Amino acid sequence: MYACRCQRIKETSPLVSEIQQSRTYRFHGLEFRVSCSSAIAESLDGRFRLLSAGGECRDTISFDFQSVADASQHRVEKPRGEGRSFYDLPSGECLYFRTEDQLYLSYESGVRVLSGPKLGCASFSIVEPDPANLFMASHLMLTILLVEMLKRRGCYSMHAAGFSKDGKVILIPGTSGAGQADLDVLTGREREVLALVGRGKTNGEIAAELFVSEGTVKTHINHVFTKLQLRDRAAAVVFAFDHDLVTRE
Repeated sequence: MYACRCQRIKETSPLVSEIQQSRTYRFHGLEFRVSCSSAIAESLDGRFRLLSAGGECRDTISFDFQSVADASQHRVEKPRGEGRSFYDLPSGECLYFRTEDQLYLSYESGVRVLSGPKLGCASFSIVEPDPANLFMASHLMLTILLVEMLKRRGCYSMHAAGFSKDGKVILIPGTSGAGQADLDVLTGREREVLALVGRGKTNGEIAAELFVSEGTVKTHINHVFTKLQLRDRAAAVVFAFDHDLVTRE
């Protein structure tokens, strides 16, 4: 486990699963080590799988993702004192606590994160069954933390996913959406099905909502996967969020 050396992290709450996977990615001279569940690992592999495994690494950053059963079991606590907001996160908060040089991020009741950007570590606590929590933790919130850690290491923000270092532009993988197929390739019904998949609906629930058979739903999902070149349901959830097909109440 790559634990973050931050304070305010509980060690006694039970986990949804004690089975953790390890991942190591390399980019921009950094070795990015992750301990996480299989669902998070699959999401991260989709973002970072095209990166070269070689190259010199001058620094290491470590993220630890822990899954919990519900919000009462979160393993990360908000630091004491008054934090300064540094990013406007919908349905959440991103606060910087200067005294301890810590970042605290939260999303609704489903995700809590504590990070030491200078140390290069972060601890996530996620109510994992909700696909929105998985997406926010492994995409937007992870990217926000990488932005701050890269800035501490001499990379300066140009836009949401780009940085300048030594006169060159570098990117955080998987944030721009480049190379993804367009929604125009889908029929209206296929968009409906994809949106419902993005909301975490099962095939049976989708069939009931659209008044069709489960077989028809499976056919639509197969067409969506083929047209958008998606590997699995988790990738479909990410795509639905990326393309604003999921509206949170």
